[in-house]
Order: sequence, then structure tokens, then C-alpha cells
Amino acid sequence: NDGLFTTHHSRLTKAAFTLAETLIVIGIIGVVAALTLPNLNHATGDKETVTRLQKAYSMLNEANDRAVAIYGPLSEWSEDCRKDFNNCWMKRIGEFLKISKSCDETVDEEDSNYSSCDAIKGNIINSGNSDIAYQLSDGITIMPNWTEEDCKEYYTNGHEMLYDICLYGIIVDINGANKGKNLRGFDTFHFMVSDKLGVQPFVDGSCIRDGYPDDKEYCTAWVLENGNLDYLKADNEGNCNDSDIVLDGVTNTSCH
Repeated sequence: NDGLFTTHHSRLTKAAFTLAETLIVIGIIGVVAALTLPNLNHATGDKETVTRLQKAYSMLNEANDRAVAIYGPLSEWSEDCRKDFNNCWMKRIGEFLKISKSCDETVDEEDSNYSSCDAIKGNIINSGNSDIAYQLSDGITIMPNWTEEDCKEYYTNGHEMLYDICLYGIIVDINGANKGKNLRGFDTFHFMVSDKLGVQPFVDGSCIRDGYPDDKEYCTAWVLENGNLDYLKADNEGNCNDSDIVLDGVTNTSCH
């Protein structure tokens, strides 16, 4: 029996890893994790941005549709309303949004938290000319930029669609004005409001050839249509940094 135990113990010893072998395996796992986790984190962050932008898009469209159902087509709103259309539109869609903070200079002057409104307005890129900004219950911040009070027709550059623009530039910060980079195409995106089509992505230009790597003003449509932020992984000619793929927005819409 002792001989049998010795033989069995010897086999177990031979099958086990030595300390050095274990440390080598742990080291290899660490290297692989170091190479993989940043990509996983980046992919997860992009997916979250896409999801929040889709939510904001749906939410704005629903609020606009409900406002139109009550007050009529945007182009038929009263003359007084259209003279101050960005603020008027914000007040009317605000009836259908879950707002945690309303920043209205005509109302909030006595608000003890008015400084936070200054931060919200000041931290949204290209803050625009509206007195009103909303911070929603989920942290999304909304502020209109400028308006076409008569809902004039406007032919977009590179897109065969005739927009009757009423609001030309709804700024949406998907993670709030006090978080993230507050840069276009990273966490801040632009929409516009059409009488015929409702809320639409801002498309007056090219996402890839925007001219400024940190200023992707025209990338809202890209994110919603392609479900990624891969334009951030490419130069202004669309050349992906880590592959031979050239993004063109039609045939190639991802760097993977």
C-alpha cells in the first residue's frame, strides 16, 4: 500500500504546476488583460453613448409630436411664439419631459441654484441664444441654439432632402454639462427641428471631413445610423488608425 501511495503521490506531483510556471501564466494573463481591457472599456463607452443618444432622439421626437398634437403644426404657431421660437418650443416640449432642473433666466433669477444653471449653459458647447436649458432626470441636458422663425425651407449639403427648418441646432449633452468632455461628437450632439419631419439629426455637413478632430458637429446622424463612434478612430480623411479601412459613411461605416 505504501508503494501504491508513493506512486500515486509522484504522479500528482508531476501533474502540478510549479510556482514559477504559475507566475508565468499569471503574467501572461495580465499582459493580455492590459491589451484587451482598454478596448473593451472603449467599446462599452461607445455603446452607452449610442444608447443614450438614441434615447434622447426618441424622447425629443415624442415631446415634439405631443406639442404639435396640442398646439398645431410648428409653422402655424402664433406670431408672438415664432418671434421667440426657440424659447417657446422649449417651454411647450417641456410639458412632456421629465425635468430635474429648468434653467430659465426669466424665472430662475431668485433660484438659489441659479449658479448651476450658469454651469449647465456655459458647459454646453456653442451654447446658443436661448434663455432656457433643461437638465432631465437621467442627466441629459438640452438647449436650443438658433431658430428660423418662419420654418423656412433649407436644402441640406450632401443629403437629398428638403428640410423646412424651424429650429436649426438643438444641443443635447447625453451625460450632462458637468460630466465628460462636453465636445461635439464625443458626448454632445446636435439636432434640428422640422415642421414636416419633426426632430432630425443635424446633417449640414460631413462627419468624417468635419475639419476638426475634436469638433464633430455633423456626427449625430452617423451615430444614430451606424451605431458607433468610429469616426473618432479615424483621421479627417476617414483613414482608421488601427486598420486599413477607410470610412466613407456608405460602404465602410466601421473601423472593424
